[in-house]
Amino acid sequence: MREQQGGGRCHQGAAGRRSVSSGSSREEVSVMREQQGGGQCHQGAAGRSREEVSVIREQQGGGRCHQGAAERGSVSSGSSREGVGVIREQQRGGHCHQGAAGRRSVSSGSSREEVSVMREQQGGGQCHQGAAGRRSVSRGSSREEVSVMREQQGGGQCHEGAAGRRSVSSGSSREEVSVMREQQGGGRCHEGAAGRRSVSRGSSREEVSVMREQQGGGQCHQGAAGRRSVSSGSSREEVSVMREQQGGGRCHEGAAGRRSVSSGSSREEVGVMREQQGGGQCHQGAAERRSVSSGTRSVSSGSSREEVSVIREQQGGGRCHQGAAGRRSVSSGSSREEVSVMREQQGGGRCHEGAAGRRSVSSGSSREEVGIMREQQGGGQCHQGAAERRSVSSGTRSVSPGSSREEVSVMREQQGGGRCHEGAAGRRSVSSGTRSVSSGSSREEVSVMREQQGGGRCHEGAAGRRSVS
Repeated sequence: MREQQGGGRCHQGAAGRRSVSSGSSREEVSVMREQQGGGQCHQGAAGRSREEVSVIREQQGGGRCHQGAAERGSVSSGSSREGVGVIREQQRGGHCHQGAAGRRSVSSGSSREEVSVMREQQGGGQCHQGAAGRRSVSRGSSREEVSVMREQQGGGQCHEGAAGRRSVSSGSSREEVSVMREQQGGGRCHEGAAGRRSVSRGSSREEVSVMREQQGGGQCHQGAAGRRSVSSGSSREEVSVMREQQGGGRCHEGAAGRRSVSSGSSREEVGVMREQQGGGQCHQGAAERRSVSSGTRSVSSGSSREEVSVIREQQGGGRCHQGAAGRRSVSSGSSREEVSVMREQQGGGRCHEGAAGRRSVSSGSSREEVGIMREQQGGGQCHQGAAERRSVSSGTRSVSPGSSREEVSVMREQQGGGRCHEGAAGRRSVSSGTRSVSSGSSREEVSVMREQQGGGRCHEGAAGRRSVS
């Protein structure tokens, strides 16, 4: 009765149904409370199970409930926890995806991963067309497929026609998945990339790297789609040159054929070709003499492979980072990962200031740390202050080598699209501090955090009740 007086007016006809008799269960009372909450109550809630109550609570959350949800959206008492989670997500913010009522509710036998993808599909902005059926991951899907699905939903618009072709089949290698991720990176995908640039299962690691570079930043060279994609038999050196040609600014005219190094070319020729593509104009007649311009940038025959790679990168796109000459060259003992990060820093657009020394990942860094660095450089601008600590916005969000996989995932999500919620600096939270995930948090809490960051804003008043402790 107390609850009925709560807010606004009581629902009509409540006299009988909604008055809680002394023998009523705790759950009925909770439902009564929720029914008075906001908007309209679903009829006949009185006898529902605890889970149904949770869903009804969510349905009242914000905006309007999905039409016809009264029947379909209420979870039957046998539904799994995950089914409830998805229904909760469907109600979340803004408009539900059309026809989602039936198709997107996860049946009680669905795997945990399917639920995660469903959650992501609801994320932010608009769902990809036709995603309802095709993009839901079937029970047998690998973890990696799910990651790609997540990436496709990331930020901005999905690549056209991606619905079917870009979803990675369950047998796909880890590398294919990485390329898919890169293609979705930032800005627009290169036209016609949908089919041709997806790496087939048998592709070598190097091919994958080149694909990544082609997507780098700015526009791809015209007609590059076919000619510049390296075939699986190409030598390592050819791949390096291809990478440079895609670098930045425009490629030298007619370079497509002449400057691509054939598999029999000597190492030194490759070095010069690399330089010629560098930036600005190539010196005439350099083809024969193999000089770069003065002499300082030509790689001597005794140089280590790694030094060569870094010099290559410095020439990458636009101008080289100041003072990079000495500091950014990787010494022969550097780990593979350090080199990868260097490459990423030069990627596209401008490098983060002060990155010269501090952002190189030390040889002991975990794979995950490197992954985050890569994400930070992804697309658009990096959060300021990221220079030293590999953080998202300030310094506290950097993932220490001992961090759990889930923490890393949340960091990645925060970087996803648009900007990170303010105040997130210390606690990986959505808006304030209450919703932050501590390092010991359960998987479910992390999932909720992800969703909260998703799209639009969290339901008001959720701070206490709807937040995950």
